[in-house]
Amino acid sequence: MTAALGRTPEQIKLILSLGADFTQIIKTPENETFPVDTVVAIRFYDDPADTAHIAEWLGDVTSTQVEWRIESALADVIPDRTPFRMYVSYPEVPTLEHCWFTGRVARKQ
Repeated sequence: MTAALGRTPEQIKLILSLGADFTQIIKTPENETFPVDTVVAIRFYDDPADTAHIAEWLGDVTSTQVEWRIESALADVIPDRTPFRMYVSYPEVPTLEHCWFTGRVARKQ
């Protein structure tokens, strides 16, 4: 068997600029929706191996997209190269969580 099991998070950069608000929209694939009460969060860490996050940005989730509008006062405190992971938590008992994206902050001043 050569195929991997599980979902592999996509490795990306999260770009932040001093004094600029962070805005992002992620849409579901066509013909797919988020269940009601789905939670999507970007969590920041001191170290990529940490499990306890130092900051969390919750997205506004609708049936077909998640949107973040983070004011610059909150975005400016996240240092360059800070590790992050974006989790999607589905409303099941217990919750079902997937890591969709992982990477580091890239500051563009």
